[in-house]
Amino acid sequence: MTLNRQFLVLMLLASTGGIMTGCGGGTTDTGAGTDVTVKVKPSELEQSDPLAASAGSTDSGTSPGAAAGTTGPAAGGSGPATFRGKITFKDDGTRAPLFAAGASIKDAAVCAAEAIPDESLVVNDGGLANVFIYLERAPSGGEEGGEADTEVVFDNLNCVFVPHALLVQTGATIRVTNSDPVAHNTHTFPARNDPFNSVLKVNDKEGIPFSYRRAEKVPVQVKCDLHAWMKAWHLPLDHPYGTVSGKDGSFEIANLPQGTHKFRIWHETVGYLDRGYEVKIAGEDVEVEISYGQSDLAGFDGPRPRQVTIAASR
Repeated sequence: MTLNRQFLVLMLLASTGGIMTGCGGGTTDTGAGTDVTVKVKPSELEQSDPLAASAGSTDSGTSPGAAAGTTGPAAGGSGPATFRGKITFKDDGTRAPLFAAGASIKDAAVCAAEAIPDESLVVNDGGLANVFIYLERAPSGGEEGGEADTEVVFDNLNCVFVPHALLVQTGATIRVTNSDPVAHNTHTFPARNDPFNSVLKVNDKEGIPFSYRRAEKVPVQVKCDLHAWMKAWHLPLDHPYGTVSGKDGSFEIANLPQGTHKFRIWHETVGYLDRGYEVKIAGEDVEVEISYGQSDLAGFDGPRPRQVTIAASR
């Protein structure tokens, strides 16, 4: 029966009160010995809704019965996972300290009580410390912002900054303290934030708070204007996908969304060790070992952090 004829029959039956409508498709009893089958085409929204699909369909990779808008695990794994590993370095030997114990330097009674280490390149059992591993921006499907309500302590201890390398969330409080019986100054040199520059009195455990309001593309240099050798690095990010390698070179970045991510790997001696280290997340944790050597430290790659040169105080 053509569509026009079918329409005329329906109109005729409706006018006599003989038609009984039903919900959805199926066979309708007209009361006149004629069966009329009505097929309803689902909307695009219904077609995309796994609840409207047939019970056994998994063509889309979504588990049957999954709620609309929720992505179920795909074959082979999907969803967030952890990227972890170790940064290793082929070391030529132990570096000499910046100053030996008893050196003639400013505030020597405190600052030269012990040797002051050279923290520009720290290698322990083949692991390279103080390497920044991070995404420049939050990935698609990832979290934006981080633990901005947290507080971290940045201390002046034995005339060095502790920690030497710090990754912090934008908006988080950095409390600058002084554990030494001599005065110190903490001075940051950011590219996209207001600088922090303050003198800390002796044994200042309460400290002075400050925060970074914007993310930086590369780590920010921190110096003490009173003690020229004191130097550290801060990297503020507006997402949680970054870290600093530990004393043994190990690192871990959790809750990465599924997809391909390109990480910046940055060290103070050379800038970028890698501008786009590619990691593919497919529902399972990824563990790697990334190795570098002296030849990788030749030159400086990437934008140089803002910095000043301070003459040594004696």
